[in-house]
Amino acid sequence: MTNIIQWNVRGLRANFEELRLLCNQYNPQIVAVQECQLRKDKIINLTGFSGLTKSSPGDNATGGVTLYVNKSVLFSEIKLDTDLQAVAVRVSAKKTLTVCNVYLPPSLDINFSDLEHLIQQLPAPFVLVGDLNAHSPLWGDVRQDSRGQMVEKLLNDYSLCLLNTGEPTYRHHSHHSFSVPDVSICDPSL
Repeated sequence: MTNIIQWNVRGLRANFEELRLLCNQYNPQIVAVQECQLRKDKIINLTGFSGLTKSSPGDNATGGVTLYVNKSVLFSEIKLDTDLQAVAVRVSAKKTLTVCNVYLPPSLDINFSDLEHLIQQLPAPFVLVGDLNAHSPLWGDVRQDSRGQMVEKLLNDYSLCLLNTGEPTYRHHSHHSFSVPDVSICDPSL
């Protein structure tokens, strides 16, 4: 089994030491982080890993994703035809697998075809992880939004499997409330 860590890090520089400790503890083959908040296509090197990144458009250090692959794992980048903040790799560990990491800012206006186009570019079997800022009771959130409905439709139309456990993935510190904007999905062959 491929060990994957997913984390909406909300600032990679500020949380890098904790990420390094998590990697030492869990020995993942893949680390997917969202909201890295790095300037245009910059990357912070993680010892023992190769990294791919996609920043948010413009020069601001906001959003963005980084996908780290353990150097012991053979991989190749999948060039995605999308404006979304997403990166994907095809890895050969115990079995061949595609892993895609995506961040969809809440302010980004997306439609179903954006998500569908992304999924169609991922060779099976695949895992898609990320902060989709999509809310649905299906994965444990207390509310439903239109983005959540789009992800539900994607799951249904492509017979995809939801890996979330129903546990919250985000805690709003000032409101002391919880939500589940982060989603992990795989195709049924996994």
